[in-house]
Order: sequence, then C-alpha cells, then structure tokens
Amino acid sequence: MQDISELEIYIVGRVGRLTLNRPKALNAVNLNVAKAMRNQLLAWQDDEQVDAVLVTGKADRAFCAGGDVKSVYQSGKEQGIGPGTVSAELFRHEYELVSLIASYSKPYVAYLDGITMGTGVGISLHGSHRIASEFTRMAMPETAIGFVPDVGASFFFNQCGPIGRLLALTGKTFDGYYAANLGWATHFLPRSEGSKWMTILESVDWQSAWAAAGVREIDPAKPSTTENLGTEESRQVYRIDREIAEQCFASDELEECLQSLQRIEASGSAKLSEAARECLAKLKKRSPTSLRLTCELLRRGESLSLDECLKMEYRVSQACMRGADFFEGVRAVLVDKDQNPKWQPSSLMEVTPGDVAHYFAPLSTELELDQLPETR
Repeated sequence: MQDISELEIYIVGRVGRLTLNRPKALNAVNLNVAKAMRNQLLAWQDDEQVDAVLVTGKADRAFCAGGDVKSVYQSGKEQGIGPGTVSAELFRHEYELVSLIASYSKPYVAYLDGITMGTGVGISLHGSHRIASEFTRMAMPETAIGFVPDVGASFFFNQCGPIGRLLALTGKTFDGYYAANLGWATHFLPRSEGSKWMTILESVDWQSAWAAAGVREIDPAKPSTTENLGTEESRQVYRIDREIAEQCFASDELEECLQSLQRIEASGSAKLSEAARECLAKLKKRSPTSLRLTCELLRRGESLSLDECLKMEYRVSQACMRGADFFEGVRAVLVDKDQNPKWQPSSLMEVTPGDVAHYFAPLSTELELDQLPETR
C-alpha cells in the first residue's frame, strides 16, 4: 500500500482503491491530493491488474466536502495570486482530474457516504458509478463564498433543467433521494453494509462483491429503489423544488427568476410560498457578483462540451482570485466564521454586463486550461 497520508492508495483484489484521508478537513481535496489522484488514475488506466477504481472518504462524516479553498485563501494572503501559486494550480489540477474521470476507460466507483460538496461532486458525478448512502448530503454552495459552481457545473447543471439553475444559484443542500432524481446517484448501499463490501472485494471480482454486498441500482421511476434514500419530508422538498424551479428558474435572466419568486411568495400556495421565500432568503445572502457569473456560466455552458466548460470555468476561477468576493467569502464562512461577508459590489444592480464579461476573458496562452489530451 502506498500512503501519502492525505490519500491512501492501494489495490484490493483487482480493484484500485483511493481513500481521501483528511477527516478533520472533511476530506477536502488539496493540491497534493488532486495531483496524486490524477497520477494514480493515469497509472491504473493501463494496469491490467486493475479492473475498476473505488473512491471513498475516511471516516463517516464526509466523502469530500469540496476543494481546500482555505489553502487558496491562506496562500493568496501570504504569497499572492497568479501563475504557479496555489490559487492557479489547485483549480488546474482539480479540473484536469475531473476531465480524466469523465473519460476514464474503466469503471470508476465513488461511495458518497456523508457530505459531498463542491469538488466532492466533481470527483464523483463525472464517474460511471455513484453510490449514495442514507447519509448522503450534496450541494454546490460556491455562491456563498464569493465563487462560482465549478468542476464542470456549467455542464452538469444544464443537464438538470431549471432545477439545476435553482441549485447552482442557491447552493441548497439535498439528500440522496434528491440526488437520485437528479441522476447524480446511480446506486444505493446503506452505511452499515459498506465495510462488508470492502471486505468482500478482497476475495472476488468487483461486480460479484457489488452483488454480494447488496448494492442496489437506482431507478427514480421505481419508488422501492429510492425509499431508503430520504424521508417523506425530503421527498416532498424535492417535489416542491421541482415545481418552484419550473415556475421561477426557467429563465437565464436573474431578474426574471427573482420576480417569479416574489410573485410565488406573495400569491402561491402555502408550501410554494414558503419555498420561494427560502430561495429568496438564500439568494439575498449570496455574492451578487457570484450570482451574475453563475447565470452567465450556465447560459454559455448550454452549448459546450465538458472540457470546454472546464476551460471556461478555469478562466472565471482565476478572475475570481483577482476580485474581492472570494477572499471575503472564505474569510466570513470558513476562517473567521462570522457569516457576515461584505460583498463588493453589494447589490445586483451594481454588477454590470461589462463586469461579468471581464471574468470570461481569455488568459494568456500558457495559462489556459488546454492540456487535457493525455487524459483521453
């Protein structure tokens, strides 16, 4: 077994296993982990002794809570931003890793037991098999820290329809039932059976171990396959969110979304009115710049491939490093934890189309995210 402390790398039977081992950081992916994961996946892709790859998180609380944005914050404050810094390299290696996972030639299995957010979504959703547990909790909460949904979000949220725009803008957290209906979770395995599954892998091939442990395929059209992924309350939340999304988030114009929410809040049924009020409350707290950028990312991403979306997101990520809101958002939410960010600008009206366009400007040739061919 190879162990770089933060990422355990080993082979069990004929399965290559990657275990994120940063439990105190909720298994957030830092630069070392992103590099090591990508290098190991490339090595196993041509290894005839490895039939499949399984990715898990250490401890029960989280599969992966995201990218290690605190390290970006700290590095930016101490060393600055720009080429060669953590702010440039972490996002580059994460996006290259996502591209590799999406095109991986072998089964790539992620067990989403616990918190799965941000980069945690990126290193799972693009793989072939995503197994949820009853403790799965997913979100793309980047607008709350002055950033944008990334790791391919401008691609995969568009595949969800209007509810994708709701989730991208609000950063709402949801459970395995919700994920199954989005198509984000493909299978279910209760936490209590997880260790059994890992043990069986030692003696039989991965598909036999899969069956023996009771991994169940999810079909949202068959309630029996999703009943253990949520509660009646969470199932209702999904149904209401779907209706709110259809009525209020079908437009890619943010003002139209807000006006629709305000209309539903004022005159909708009690449950719809409450859901609209919740969305409006969340959006009010988000970075105005992040909300504008997210809408534009989704609009542009509609006609792009995943790799084209990743290239676009990388440009935006680096522009965010040059702005104020990312560092202020991380400070308020993750460092000082006062939950009171001072956004600049502080209102949507102050974020102009020209401001938004600036974030999508091409980088210099040597800095663009173009080096993806070797992952094909």
